[in-house]
Amino acid sequence: MLNKRRDRMKLYEMMINHKLNRIQAGELKEIARQYGISIHYNQAEKICGILNGKNINIFDKKQRDGVIKQVSLILGNETAAQIESIFLSLTNT
Repeated sequence: MLNKRRDRMKLYEMMINHKLNRIQAGELKEIARQYGISIHYNQAEKICGILNGKNINIFDKKQRDGVIKQVSLILGNETAAQIESIFLSLTNT
């Protein structure tokens, strides 16, 4: 039973990270809107540049913190904190 749960969690992590590492600006903008975060398309493109192809694991605190730090340079600290909150809810940490 424990192995099945661990396998499901690993699959969930892989799916979230896969999506994050390949997200496109339009998708990111739409997801942000769903969470009540307003970003411009050019900001979404810059964030996608940070994420795409980097094989980032948001379940790893050090990697997640690095992404948030870079995002804060684009969106500001307040909006980056909102995004960090979303990441934390996805990672259950």
